[in-house]
Amino acid sequence: MSLLLVGQAQGLLAQPVTNSPYARFGIGNQVAGANVRSTGLGNMGVAIREDSIPFVVNFINPASYTSLGFTSFDVGAYASVGTLRSATQQENVNRFNLSYLTLGFPITKWWGGAFGIREYSSTKYSVTDIKQYANSDTSSGDIRYKFEGEGGLNQAFIGIGLKPFKNLSLGINVSYMFGKLNHLQRVEFPASGLLHVRTDNVTDVSGIYLDYGLQYTARINGRHALVAGGTFAHPMKVGASSSRMARTYMLTTVGTDAFRDTVMLEESSGGSITMPWKYGLGLTWKIGGRWMFGAEFNQQLWSQYVNAKGTSDSLSDSWGLRAGAEFKPGGELLGRGFFNYFKRIQYRLGGFYGMSEYTIRGQQLSEYGMTIGFGLPMARRKAGNDLFIQSMVNLSVEWGQRGTITNNLLLEDYWVFRLGFTLNDRWFIKRKYD
Repeated sequence: MSLLLVGQAQGLLAQPVTNSPYARFGIGNQVAGANVRSTGLGNMGVAIREDSIPFVVNFINPASYTSLGFTSFDVGAYASVGTLRSATQQENVNRFNLSYLTLGFPITKWWGGAFGIREYSSTKYSVTDIKQYANSDTSSGDIRYKFEGEGGLNQAFIGIGLKPFKNLSLGINVSYMFGKLNHLQRVEFPASGLLHVRTDNVTDVSGIYLDYGLQYTARINGRHALVAGGTFAHPMKVGASSSRMARTYMLTTVGTDAFRDTVMLEESSGGSITMPWKYGLGLTWKIGGRWMFGAEFNQQLWSQYVNAKGTSDSLSDSWGLRAGAEFKPGGELLGRGFFNYFKRIQYRLGGFYGMSEYTIRGQQLSEYGMTIGFGLPMARRKAGNDLFIQSMVNLSVEWGQRGTITNNLLLEDYWVFRLGFTLNDRWFIKRKYD
């Protein structure tokens, strides 16, 4: 028996963000949900408040919306390259995608909001298993089993953050989760004239999902700040329908499917998938407006997940530790010159370690990696009094690994390059004229 791994690129809006055979289980590979700034900090987001210029939309914790000082338009994209390895074989994979598109804005001093769309999970894999038989064992010769997957889930969300007390903020994101997951199996008989069989198992997700957040800020000596944050989502049934269709086919000369007959069709509507408990706890420490250090813990109880067919997909509870640091050298706010520009760049470094929801052959797969990021400021302009408006280009690079080559499993080694644009402006202002 031989195992072939095939990776393919996937287009716009369909952890890690590579094409992975492990995406066969659950809702696929979850995509790191943080904005590009946070991905340079080890993918932290629970205790980050965007209370410095430029303002970025931190949709991981909706309580952070109260920290927005200006309207912020934020968009992010990524490209990944990676390698899938077994003990004997290796395949290169790559992928690119638009990660999120968001708009955040202050409403009052104690109320902020945001809305946008982001990808939540992705599924893209192709695995071939060839079983070799002696001619005396079967008239069909060797049989080729191919397992393929495509699709993913996205979230269109709207959220608000409220500040009921001076240092405490609460928030909620209301999301419409949608997308399609297609897991298909092919049984092919390449050495005979028999018809091949393709079975499509499709889950169409469409429903409401909620997540919540809180943040508390303790200011020390007026220059330092300690932020404690928390996020959580309770188990929730999200609407889903499922179908299973088996068809016979022959391959054309260009490799496409020429279907002959439908041998089975099962459809079920009005069902749901059950998303599990998840929560995150984090701390960040800001020192004098130049340094920020942070760490957080996240867990998702994927053993509670139920798919549209009422089964659990044999997932395990996942957890992760993330940490990061950011440094802003300083520099005059409106200063010019080549060397002064480097003083205004934001430098970021982070890392993460945890256990994924995938348990294969009795072994839960670990994942870990490191990140580095930069915030490149664009031209600043005055916004009255001592205020100014700043936009920024954010960059981050992530290296990570998941899995192992022991026990006949796969090791994923990947690089992710992210690019984000943050544009700040002043909206919703009532102007006065003398």
